[in-house]
Amino acid sequence: MSAHKFRIAAIAAWFVALVAVLVVRVSLGIAVSAAQIFTLALAGCVPAVVLLMVFRGAPRTIGQLLYDTEHATAQVARSDARDGR
Repeated sequence: MSAHKFRIAAIAAWFVALVAVLVVRVSLGIAVSAAQIFTLALAGCVPAVVLLMVFRGAPRTIGQLLYDTEHATAQVARSDARDGR
């Protein structure tokens, strides 16, 4: 599984777990206020944000950087020739 798919699945599972906690509380008859829902949502978003920061993606390799630089230079040269510079 790629890192992107894993990240999406992990975050989705986390939010499903948050909803499950809320459903269990309601089904047991525990009073649920708006402040408790807000606190649960806020506390539940922190791990998801951490996952996004940790799995933001691999840095570009030297090969990718050189490839992008070489092709960007060719595009600039073509646009300069078109503009008459």
